[in-house]
Amino acid sequence: VFGTGRMAATFLNVLKQSQKQITAVVSSDFKRAQNFALKHGIQNFYSYENIDFDKFDIAYIATVNKRHMPDSLMCLQKGKSVLCEKPMP
Repeated sequence: VFGTGRMAATFLNVLKQSQKQITAVVSSDFKRAQNFALKHGIQNFYSYENIDFDKFDIAYIATVNKRHMPDSLMCLQKGKSVLCEKPMP
């Protein structure tokens, strides 16, 4: 999950009900990623500087609108499937 806001939390709550495993959270701020991960029981947390793309297969992009395209493209270039919460410009 890229992002730590309300939509990311809502998405996680739905995934938890379906017994899906969330393995990582990414934020522009490492401490925010850590706090979000601890709150939601996620093992791995990263800032943009230290993302370990081997820790996940699919990226859900729940960042602010201006980050949707760069985050989606970054993940696609690393061979990850992407679900972006809103259309990219």
